[in-house]
Amino acid sequence: SMSITGSLKPLSFGYGAETTVEVLPRLNKIKFDSGVLDELLFVDMPQEHRLPSGIMLLECSKAIQQSVYEKLRVIREGRLRIVFGPDMK
Repeated sequence: SMSITGSLKPLSFGYGAETTVEVLPRLNKIKFDSGVLDELLFVDMPQEHRLPSGIMLLECSKAIQQSVYEKLRVIREGRLRIVFGPDMK
């Protein structure tokens, strides 16, 4: 299994988000049905960490996500962590 966590947030508000890879298609459908034209993600070089349990973490100390609408962009800045369970190859 894989999960994605992060502290991406709008520049003036704060929130964290966490999801599993299985729900990403549904989240993207909701997002694009609500008027998002494009999603952009810019990240630093990720650092890889392997835990004794077999879990692998990819961490990006800086990540910028942009949601592009017809007349505006929503920009979120923060860090991104992707967690791969021991069953992921």
